[in-house]
Amino acid sequence: MLQVAHMPPANITQDEVQRIARLARLSPSPEQVTALATDLSRILDYVAQLAEVDTSAVDATPSIVDKAVLRPDVRTPSLPRDEALRAAPAAREGGFAVPRVLEVDP
Repeated sequence: MLQVAHMPPANITQDEVQRIARLARLSPSPEQVTALATDLSRILDYVAQLAEVDTSAVDATPSIVDKAVLRPDVRTPSLPRDEALRAAPAAREGGFAVPRVLEVDP
């Protein structure tokens, strides 16, 4: 049985929301940052509440993976590289050029 320690109430700060938004390349307004901090805190509080529910008497859900109908793995032609890259905002060395998204915080 999974043991979950009691989780303190979440308090997502506006600074945390702004950091997450920056990592996601989003620019929320100050009003949106305030609303997101509140909403995210409420969501995490709800998750903590769910973690405290006693499920010891509930049978585990069986996996359906073994019963799933899978299509055969058949090789098919894909979109030609030149055509795919033609729609890209930027291309380099035969591939998609994308901006760096990971940064190291000081």
